[in-house]
Amino acid sequence: MKGYRKIMKAVAVILAFALIFSGMNVPGTALAATTAATAKNTVVKSITVSNLPAGTLTLKAGKSFALKTNVAAKELKFVTSNRRIATVTTAGVIKAGNVKNGTAKITMSLKADPKVKKVITVTAGQPVTSVKLTKSKLTLVKGKSAVVKASVGTSKASNKKVVWKSSNIKVAKVNSRGRITAAGGGSAVITAVAADGSGKKASCKVSVKAYVTSIKFKKGSGKMYVGKTEQLNPVIAPADATNKKCTWKSSNDKVAMVSSSGLVVAVGAGTTVITATTTDGTKKTVKYKLTVLNAVKIASAQVDNRQTINVTLSSAQKLTASNFAVKVKTTLNGGIYNKSIPIESVSTGDNKKYTIRLNKENRLSSSDRICVYVSGLTGTGTGKVETYYSDGKYNKTYYEARAIEQNANVNTDVNLSGSGYLKVSVKDVPAGMRYTIGGMRSNCITFTGKITKSGTSVTTITAVDEYGNTMTTIVTWCVYNSSVISAYYSPRYYRTRGESGAAVHVAADINSVAGGSGNYIYDIVGNTYGLDIYSNGKLEGYINKAGTYNIKVRITDSDNAGVSTTVDCVINVAQGITVSGYIRDVAGEVLSNAYIIFTNRDKSTEYTYYCYSDVKRDGSYSVDIVPGTYDIAIYSGSDTTYIYSQRFTGNISGRNYSSDVKKISVRSKNNGYNIENIGTWYDEDGNSVGAGAYVYLAPGTYRLTGRGVALAGTITATINRKTSYVVADIKTDYEEIGDRTSINASVGTYYRFVPKMTAAYYIYSSSGSDNNPYGHLYDADGEVLTINDDDKQEHISTGNDHDFYMSYNCEAGKVYYINVTRNSSMVYITTEYPGIKRIPVRLFMWV
Repeated sequence: MKGYRKIMKAVAVILAFALIFSGMNVPGTALAATTAATAKNTVVKSITVSNLPAGTLTLKAGKSFALKTNVAAKELKFVTSNRRIATVTTAGVIKAGNVKNGTAKITMSLKADPKVKKVITVTAGQPVTSVKLTKSKLTLVKGKSAVVKASVGTSKASNKKVVWKSSNIKVAKVNSRGRITAAGGGSAVITAVAADGSGKKASCKVSVKAYVTSIKFKKGSGKMYVGKTEQLNPVIAPADATNKKCTWKSSNDKVAMVSSSGLVVAVGAGTTVITATTTDGTKKTVKYKLTVLNAVKIASAQVDNRQTINVTLSSAQKLTASNFAVKVKTTLNGGIYNKSIPIESVSTGDNKKYTIRLNKENRLSSSDRICVYVSGLTGTGTGKVETYYSDGKYNKTYYEARAIEQNANVNTDVNLSGSGYLKVSVKDVPAGMRYTIGGMRSNCITFTGKITKSGTSVTTITAVDEYGNTMTTIVTWCVYNSSVISAYYSPRYYRTRGESGAAVHVAADINSVAGGSGNYIYDIVGNTYGLDIYSNGKLEGYINKAGTYNIKVRITDSDNAGVSTTVDCVINVAQGITVSGYIRDVAGEVLSNAYIIFTNRDKSTEYTYYCYSDVKRDGSYSVDIVPGTYDIAIYSGSDTTYIYSQRFTGNISGRNYSSDVKKISVRSKNNGYNIENIGTWYDEDGNSVGAGAYVYLAPGTYRLTGRGVALAGTITATINRKTSYVVADIKTDYEEIGDRTSINASVGTYYRFVPKMTAAYYIYSSSGSDNNPYGHLYDADGEVLTINDDDKQEHISTGNDHDFYMSYNCEAGKVYYINVTRNSSMVYITTEYPGIKRIPVRLFMWV
């Protein structure tokens, strides 16, 4: 405390010197007050007493009164002018003496600055016992006034004066004689308080009415569109009008209706007049002319598949393809729609729902965000709507299992699927475990801690990506110890064969098993449903009927029969159906150079998502699927034809489809060459588009290449729907090797071999260990004489089990062709049987 005082004295000295050198005259008392105020960060300029409204006090003999001041009593000095009349303590408590009459002055002053003081008068006598007013309620019109009189209880009161005050002088003012003047609309409370400090008071509630002088709208008319709402807010003067409420009316409710608060709802096209009338008795009115139009907007857009977007308008309007535009972007957040997608056609059946079919060469991909623009909309001009294409990523469930030793430290990651930012929730984490999500863009959740309870528990992780796709990961924790086995089979999903009714093959490996000694015996408890179980816990067999099968598997420690557990393996089998038919080209010709894929539209199915079938030479196909709705894709060369939203509920045959391609004949430009000797025709992207005398093409410009035995062909053509044939430039294409004994054979090259002697020739490869060459021998007409793959072991030793060995009796002077497929290799040609001696390994590889 002494140290604090020394510091404060030092501060005062420094402050004094600062003021002196600044040229100011500072009295000693002011300096002291400033110092005290500085210590409290405040300066007291006056003393007020809150419980003495008039600064006067009447007390009966012997009674006390505690002053309530704005300054703490310890900072004040209290002095009485007449101790016989009243005394005052250092705490500001006044006590009346035994004298019945007389007055005394109580002076309180600031110790730090005695010039700051307050004096109150204390009268020994009878205090007021009550205050009454002539009115407790009063209503006035703005600008008018009235007098309210006050009277005090007991006629013997020493001080019968009252002090008047208003709770809101902006509404009502009051003078010292009780005259109340209405200043503005609203309400206020006028209070008369006894001036003698008795605290007695009475109140009068004053209501002031301010009438409306004018009402108007900022504009006298406007337009709205059907279905929209608009709040009308009239401007009312004066601003303090006490009743600004209005009654509202529409001259035509079939065009627009208006609520009691002025909210207008556009109902139908036309015009109406909205009228607002004041309710304060002035009946001021204002009118608003409203025109309602039928607006057409985009209600929704949905991508049905890679090539189709459905746009729905708010109401019917006839539009053409020129009114629509589609753009995409590949970024989920930010970026602009900078890629336009050509539209193939726009169709509608009711002028409200429009189907946009995109150009087949510019179909959507699963990473595309899409914006559809529609121009010429009535009342709104051009509208746009954003949507997206999700290619089967949503509403998927994944199953995982973790083998965790009881009470061991755990640090394991679970990876999540999804696009862009993921909203992740985690439910049912085992006691003792914690998890962290690695940021908004992370696809990983890290689990750490110790699991104290053995057995299995399940945590469910839900991740919702920016497309709204939901990926659910079910994590089963298999917590084990030396005496507890914990295991898990994930649920399996199969389908029966369709028309054939063949049983479905079931194979279910155990996902996780741990505990005990680590060596186990597996057996099925109860109904086996015809399944067997192997020593590694794998269930396998055939199930003939659709349904849900719960197989109970008992796992016993082979070293301790007393340690065992039983787990469920749930196998779900759906009834399969067979869909079959024929694939034709646009002209109805058999399409054999194709394959077909059925993709299930139910993106959350746990059963087969898509099914594949080659198209046979006669144009037929057959697929086994589960009942549902499918998108179908026919792949022929570089062309893909989509048929969308096909519903299948049971076995069906004769479901025929047409591809966009056309079967076109190929003619040879060069005499002497058989076009049938050309094998597969390929386009510039390497897609197979036909073989020999036929190609299957959609309209477009192509450069095709094909090869045959010692032949190469080229086709350059522009195809339209009327094209019936194309011309191929056929040339010989081979490398002459005579009767050489070895060649570095490249894939795709034909080697012309003419033996000098008639004998058995042995032709075999010697290649690198990673190579798998395939040998072919043809005659001069391109007929296959012999082919071989992986047959070297009985005849030659090259160090590669995938080398080939061929033998053929060749005639001297005849033409033969050697060809290697799959991988290039060193090829040897000899009349000596290669098994007589071991051939040194020579490794060659060409890419």
